[in-house]
Amino acid sequence: MKKFMLIIIILVLTACKIEKININNYSQIIDEITSNSTEFVNTVSNGYKYYLPFGVTRENASNYNDVLKYNKDYYYLYVDTVSYYHKIKIQYEENDDSYFSKKINDLGYFEINKIEDKYFIEAMYNYAKIEAYVEERNLDNAVINISHVLASIKFNDYIIELSISENNNVIKEENYNIFKPTRKEGSFLEYIEEFGDYEEEIKENELGKESE
Repeated sequence: MKKFMLIIIILVLTACKIEKININNYSQIIDEITSNSTEFVNTVSNGYKYYLPFGVTRENASNYNDVLKYNKDYYYLYVDTVSYYHKIKIQYEENDDSYFSKKINDLGYFEINKIEDKYFIEAMYNYAKIEAYVEERNLDNAVINISHVLASIKFNDYIIELSISENNNVIKEENYNIFKPTRKEGSFLEYIEEFGDYEEEIKENELGKESE
């Protein structure tokens, strides 16, 4: 009965404006979504497809990098077909210093760090990663939306085999280093500066489309 009620809560919260979720429930919500991923997909890319929750749109897609948008927040999706092909396992240790940190079996993790008055989300699951930088009032929606997207990703093995290099034993290091938490690789502020420039570029492109 409790499991049924949690599913109902998740569906309701995904479809409408949500009230604040207790951070202690994040782990349970992520587990519920990732362990009951939908077979329904509505978005297709080269070698993979996934489900976009209601209200989330794909703004751009290029070379296994998709830019998703929910209200005014951008979610940056990176898909690593090489690591999927070679079944690389993800190494992650939960971080007690983070606002929220959770390992999701051998396929990923969900980590949130507070930076000044915003929250930086790094979520990796199913050989894909989403990064987002959101305000506190948007954090709950982001956790639910990002979990749904990552849990629903499905790969096309035939297309992936065609795209992999003839030397399948060679794995470029950068292909799976993106799955390591950014907190271990440098300053959050430096990352956010680059992140902000990318967002600004997207906004300029949107304005250009509107003026056409």
